[in-house]
Amino acid sequence: MEMLEHQKWVIRNLSGDKELFQKELYKSLAWLEKTEIEELVEWLKVNYWATNSKEIIAVFKLFMIEKVDTFYYQKNDKMILIVFGLPATGKTYLSELAAREFDAVHLNTDIIRKELNLQGKYDEHSKQMVYDHMLEQMVHHAQNNQNIIVDGTFQKEEHRNQYLQKARELNQELYFIELRAKEQTIKERMKSDRSHSEADFQVYKNLKRSFEHKKEPHLILWTDEHTDAELSNKIKLYINGQRAGYSNEGEMPVS
Repeated sequence: MEMLEHQKWVIRNLSGDKELFQKELYKSLAWLEKTEIEELVEWLKVNYWATNSKEIIAVFKLFMIEKVDTFYYQKNDKMILIVFGLPATGKTYLSELAAREFDAVHLNTDIIRKELNLQGKYDEHSKQMVYDHMLEQMVHHAQNNQNIIVDGTFQKEEHRNQYLQKARELNQELYFIELRAKEQTIKERMKSDRSHSEADFQVYKNLKRSFEHKKEPHLILWTDEHTDAELSNKIKLYINGQRAGYSNEGEMPVS
């Protein structure tokens, strides 16, 4: 902790000069370990948020963009990503991309529905069976210390809460990523082969009317507005921001 205390001392003495304050804070993020950065965040919140919030946010954003890979990997804790949204928003495509990026297991509701011989069955009981079975698989892989990508519509808040509660019981980090796309894009995507999905445009419209939107802060990505590399980078930046105790929109640091 000697380096941390030294950097606090330097930052304290430079707090009146905003430019030097930013430069020294950036150095601190580059030099300190993850646990020291977490302590530094708390110290900054207490002592300098009122006077230097813009500089603090600017430095964290710059650091997370430039160090998007190395900063993420400073923490070895495994994680669970819930990739959810309406049909044809790109959930499975992005989940497969993220699974390769994070060396993660990919769980998908459409595949599990086929494993359970429930194709074409979308009554509440059948849907609950799918989500329950996928939850069991998530627990199994989490207990084997694996990163997990969970891919499904998650139309109902109760399903999302069910997975969040289980992740908390397992002491696992869980992040919600909602995918969206313009309706014209949805129509075009549904004209092509979508391997496991049975949903057509009428199903999309029905689900859109009854979809229970997530009110808590989470990452929302429009998959028809970004390249694969941009989407991957946004996911990493979001995780980095959450792990560092900052939102990615420049809001007050979170506890």
